[in-house]
Amino acid sequence: MTEESTQRRRDDEFWFEDGSVNLIAGDVEFRFYKGLLGSRSPVFKDMFSMPQPPEVIGAPTPSGLSEVPTVHLTDTPEAFRELLRALFPDGANSKVAQFPIICELSPEAWGHPTAFTIASCVRLGHKYQIDSVVEHCLRYLRKYYPSSLDDYNQLWYIGPPEFVSMDSICVVNLARLTGATSIIPTAIVDACFKTPSKLMEGFTWPDGSHEALSSQDLARCLDARILLMGQSIERVDCKYSKLPATGCKQHLGCQSSGGLLTEVMKRVRVVSNGNPFVAGDVFAPIQGLCPSCLEACRECDSEVMKRMWADLPETTGVGKIPGWGNHQ
Repeated sequence: MTEESTQRRRDDEFWFEDGSVNLIAGDVEFRFYKGLLGSRSPVFKDMFSMPQPPEVIGAPTPSGLSEVPTVHLTDTPEAFRELLRALFPDGANSKVAQFPIICELSPEAWGHPTAFTIASCVRLGHKYQIDSVVEHCLRYLRKYYPSSLDDYNQLWYIGPPEFVSMDSICVVNLARLTGATSIIPTAIVDACFKTPSKLMEGFTWPDGSHEALSSQDLARCLDARILLMGQSIERVDCKYSKLPATGCKQHLGCQSSGGLLTEVMKRVRVVSNGNPFVAGDVFAPIQGLCPSCLEACRECDSEVMKRMWADLPETTGVGKIPGWGNHQ
């Protein structure tokens, strides 16, 4: 038995004594079933149909000489395990396998997947041509990075519950990999207001792999940051153009209310944090405005928001996206 083989260990979840193939990822050995993997992935099916060199059967493993073929993978064991959990949830702590339920039922009963789970399943699902896993993941991401303003307004914040601050970088990269362009503008909105140095640096996954934006998408984020901050101020500023509104009963009071400037500046500090699409009514309550003027402000705000959202793909440097603005 070689020194390399003695350093490997069996995977705790996916090792079956009667399995028909050993899959080596890093220092971890998975024993699974060729037929099952081949039925899910045409890449694995083709891989297993190729004649195995004589030395592959009888190769040293942590438990002695292998009686089944051994295939070496370039994936990390952590990422490959996530893919297996998605494909074969029985006996594993799988969340991805329940993705079809997410769009129909509340996931509180079982929890949400982490960004690492999503990233692993999308990347390896794409690599091994397992389209169902990739599509389930993208469907989940579209819910939290929507192309519809109405859908966006239903969110408390951008991104799934278990995603953390810098994970939007990964979402941009996954969308690029799979051609899911409609996800990118909202992901860039989330990413572009991170600390620039951290945005440039990226981050490291639990398996040691590094995640960072391409130089092109990094430039798009930095450019979008400036444009969106300007739009944030514009959103607040639009109210002045409608005051006093037609039908105003307290013309002078609405135009020069002592509390109006204070309230507006409070909202400038909130909205100018960057994202012009902040949730909620930025005009309520504003002291001193009559109902007619308050309604005029809200109508103006709605019009500005719709225009900015329609322009978001170009604001973020993505370009025109067919179907942008529609529910997905």
